[in-house]
Amino acid sequence: MSHEEDKLAQLAARGNHHALTELLERFEDRVYSVCYRMTHHPEDALDCAQSTMLKVIQNITKFEGNAAIGTWIYRVAVNQTITHLRKSKIRQTVSLDQQPSRTSQTQRPASLGDNLADPRELSPDQHVQKKETLQLLKQAMSQLDPDHSSVLVLRDTQGMDYQQIGEVLELPVGTVKSRLFRARLALREKMLELEAGPNVNAGNASDSPSSKGQVMS
Repeated sequence: MSHEEDKLAQLAARGNHHALTELLERFEDRVYSVCYRMTHHPEDALDCAQSTMLKVIQNITKFEGNAAIGTWIYRVAVNQTITHLRKSKIRQTVSLDQQPSRTSQTQRPASLGDNLADPRELSPDQHVQKKETLQLLKQAMSQLDPDHSSVLVLRDTQGMDYQQIGEVLELPVGTVKSRLFRARLALREKMLELEAGPNVNAGNASDSPSSKGQVMS
């Protein structure tokens, strides 16, 4: 978190419109990135980012500097996105090639999928396998509970430490650690479930006595 951004926030809180404009511009891409990683849908991410910025504009005069301005803005972004997800119950997947449109390549934080990248040149078979793995990861992330996806996004795409995540989510560090642990387990289970595919359940159903016309005595 930047001290310069905190100074801009203090000026904005006192009614300096130029400081507020610069502050919003600095956080615009980062806020959109968080919203996108949680919603996996560009239009919904844009809606959440815009509502976040509106909240910041409406409440900047109340900012007292008790926490870093970045912590506060991230908190607003996460809360706005969680509210959006729970209201609309969005569980949409996104294609591997689709990236946030409002972030530049130099500013865009690494995604969960980017963290799996191998710096060595991949063979065609490895490239296909990696692409399938990344697609599963995206799909699994989109199906997680918002509380789980938010802590994963802050940790793995924004690079926050436990203390920073705790400040954003207003949770003790111990709770952050346990929630992150549960989130990783949930993500792994989702990926295994998606990797197994619907044929597993279909196969189990076809093997059941009722599906073969047998009646239990």
